[in-house]
Formats: sequence, structure tokens, C-alpha cells
Amino acid sequence: MKTYLQTRLNLATRRMIAAGLAVSVTSFGMIVPVLAQEAAPPPAPGEQSAPPPPVAPPLPGALQPVPPAPPDRATQPTSIRGTVSQYMMNPDGLVDGILLSDGTIVRFAPHMSQQLVQTVKLQDSVSVDGSIENQGTIHATTITNPASQQSVVDTPPSAQTLPPAPGQEVRQSMSATGTVKVLTHAARGEIDGAVLDNGTIVHFPPHVGTQYANLFQVGAPLAAAGFGTINTYGRSLEATSIGSSADHMQTVTSNDDRSRGGPGERPRPMTVPAG
Repeated sequence: MKTYLQTRLNLATRRMIAAGLAVSVTSFGMIVPVLAQEAAPPPAPGEQSAPPPPVAPPLPGALQPVPPAPPDRATQPTSIRGTVSQYMMNPDGLVDGILLSDGTIVRFAPHMSQQLVQTVKLQDSVSVDGSIENQGTIHATTITNPASQQSVVDTPPSAQTLPPAPGQEVRQSMSATGTVKVLTHAARGEIDGAVLDNGTIVHFPPHVGTQYANLFQVGAPLAAAGFGTINTYGRSLEATSIGSSADHMQTVTSNDDRSRGGPGERPRPMTVPAG
């Protein structure tokens, strides 16, 4: 009986030792390549080193560095003084700003048109509080007439200042020729209109101003035809064709007939045929 037990014990011991050796050999086999990699000598001159191991892509949802947002010029407050040269007007006949004698454009909410023309007259000296929209353009929050001590303040539409429906005055066919006096700009700085030396305001989509930039230079001749309004406050049209003269016009057609008369609206993209 004792001999049998010893035999079984010896057999179990030998199996445990063998298993331990196998684990050791396996672990050693895993360690050796790592040690060999760390101890690998640098490549000999003229030999190319092995390419580095691929870098695993970041896990989904991993936080990535976010670049800082560019400064918003529209948040830069400013105050200026000047003399009113003319009213700025959209093609629907709504006064949406003033042009100062130094060429500064002061934009104002179209739904405040009547309040603006009642407070500010041509050749009046005014003070303007607002923010810089673009170079040479200010978005006004308050326009004050120091002589009368009256101010008009940009306020949201209410029952007393309901925004007029687009096309309150029926647009008529119009044409104009003259010399570019001042250029107007969209929110991102693109040219989207021109004030001619005869006071006519020509509107067009920003991409047209970019495509035909050679036409839109201060002092350059400009001809335009389209639809707009003529009233006691001025002349304003949305161009359907433009050119350097009435004999050299490019057609401008719209895919979307939305007006830029509503508060904050801009014309939609339009297709200008080549030629």
C-alpha cells in the first residue's frame, strides 16, 4: 500500500514539474522577441530600417482638439458721427439704412423704415451706435439726430412695427447706368451690391459679385437692368442683367424668387450663364 501511494505521489510531482517547465518555456518564448526587438542593433549604412508599426486610429468618440473660433467682428461695438448722404433702400422700397457722406453704410432693420425716415432726413448730422459688420459697414442699433434729440432704436417687430410683407410696392421693370460710388457687402464680406453716382442702388447675389469682380470697382462704369422700386426715398433694383455698359450685359437669372426685403434675408444663389 505504501509503495502504491509513493508511486502515485512521484507521478503527480513529475507532472507538476513538467507543467511548470512548459509554462516557463512558453513565457520565455514570449519575452525573447520583445528583448530581441529592444536589443536589435541599428541598421547598417545603406540599409533601410523596418517601417514603424502602424498607429491605431483614435477610438470613436475620442476628444479631439478644437481650434479656436475666429473673432466675430459683428460683436465689436462702435460709435460714429456723420452726415446723411442718402437713404439705403431694398428693391421692395423699404429704407433699410443710410449712406453717410464719407461712404460709410449704416444698415438698419427694414421693419423700422418709417421710424427711420421720420427721425433722420437727408443732410442731417447723426450719431450712430452699433457694431462693425464689414469694413465700411455698420449695423446700427441706435441712430440719433442730435439737432432734434430724437433717436430710432432697433427693436423686434411688434404690433406697432409689424414688418411689411415682401412686395408691398409692386416691383417694376427698371434699368440704370452710372459710375460705382460705393459697394455693399454681404455678411461674409462678399460684394452684393453697388450704389451708383446717381443714387440708384443695384442688388445682386454675393457669388455674382465674386464672379464679375472686375465690374464692381469704385469709379468703374456699371449698367444694370432688373426689377425694383422708385419712390420718394430713392431708386433700388434687383439686377437680372449687368455689364459695363448697356451694350455689354450679362444675364442674371434666379432659381429662387425670394426677395431680400424681409428682415435679415439675403438673396438665394443664382445662376449666371457664361458668356
